[in-house]
Amino acid sequence: MIRRRSILALVLSVAVLGNWVQVAKACGPSSIDPIFVFKTSPDLPFTEYTRGRIGIVRPSFGRKTLFIAYRYLNGRSFTSDEQQALVEALRGIAPEGDGGAALKAWIAARAEIVPKEDKLPAIYTERQYGGYDFFPNCTANAFEVATATLKDRANMYGAEDVNVRAWLAAQDSVFQNCQGTGEVPPELGPESPAWLRKDRDYQIGAALLYSLNFEAARTRFERIARDEESSWHETAEYLIGRTLVRQASLNADEKLKHELYNQAENCLQIIEARRGRFSLAAQKLLALIKYRQHPVERVRELAGTLANQSGDDNLKQDLIDYVWLLDKFEDRILKEEAEKKKKAAAAEARAEEPRDPFVNQQARERYEAVQKGDQIMINFYPLQADGQPDYGNFVGLWFKFDVTLVEVVQAVEAKVGRKLTPAESQQLNERYASAMDSRRYQISPNRQFDREGMNDHEGCAYE
Repeated sequence: MIRRRSILALVLSVAVLGNWVQVAKACGPSSIDPIFVFKTSPDLPFTEYTRGRIGIVRPSFGRKTLFIAYRYLNGRSFTSDEQQALVEALRGIAPEGDGGAALKAWIAARAEIVPKEDKLPAIYTERQYGGYDFFPNCTANAFEVATATLKDRANMYGAEDVNVRAWLAAQDSVFQNCQGTGEVPPELGPESPAWLRKDRDYQIGAALLYSLNFEAARTRFERIARDEESSWHETAEYLIGRTLVRQASLNADEKLKHELYNQAENCLQIIEARRGRFSLAAQKLLALIKYRQHPVERVRELAGTLANQSGDDNLKQDLIDYVWLLDKFEDRILKEEAEKKKKAAAAEARAEEPRDPFVNQQARERYEAVQKGDQIMINFYPLQADGQPDYGNFVGLWFKFDVTLVEVVQAVEAKVGRKLTPAESQQLNERYASAMDSRRYQISPNRQFDREGMNDHEGCAYE
């Protein structure tokens, strides 16, 4: 008893002490604020993500974003230039830009030669090609080359030189072909200096290219490429391949398109192999050809490059091409799967449709005539020498309901081409009797109680 009292006293003491302990309150904000996250892309700004601060990668992120995470999670990184290129890729900025800065630089260089011009020539960098299609005709590089050439000629011969002014007027004509059909600069005679004639030859080729006169442009560039005394011969060699690519991309004939791409590929591979001034440009055009002509091979090549290569000068374009190709393949696969499901559903629906048991309309009509009692059917198997039925020479004949046994025998004998044996006559007699009994059943009043004889008003269970 004493021990029990001691235990009770201890329990009560613990309870009293427990009431003296101060209540602990949960820590945290006094209010709940919503936190928003993106499902398809990382948080802004993208610069943090491209630097490697990828956070929690969601499977719903886009392919470009998942590629960046893949590289970092595999222990690889990107240079600062590559990080900037990735930001532009995530923002959807085109690899080549709109050429606005190069165009402004050209206009500024032009103004130094013709400072007091009332109205500038209209220069556009895009061209319409059928319907509402537009494509970049005069790219940034065209204006960059023109700007550099104008400055070089002005420094060498003077801004007031008549030949420099003639060069500028011809270049204005060239750029008029960027947006619409302009004039092609005229040929120069031997009275003009050699440098101007060489430049003019190149300007004519460029004008022909921008005006979409591809065959004439290619012929001109081939001639310049053979002229090693021309400062444009290396550029012209590259432009042969570029002209072929442009011509192929705007051609609707698939066979001719394929041939033009093959010619361009052969031309550009030679330039790339030389490791010269236009090797990188040729490499980019070859990538474009692979993208259009060999998409499966190209996507595998890009996968290896993007996964392992560091210091990729063409990272943004490679990533865009890779994602576009994957999207294209995925879209094609989804369409094929949808078409398969559609065909399977159609086949299933056809299988569930009630099948017509009759091979043709004549068989249907004969069956209906027998059911109505208008005709009878006689099935007969001739007997072989051993008395067994000859199943390979089956005879099936239809007769009007009032046919006699004699008429049936005559018809069967005519069919088999001989007189019937006594056994065969007995078989035919039984078949005739069976057919007549079946007809009497078909036309009897009780037939109205068969399943098919019931109408909706009389309908009830068959039994």
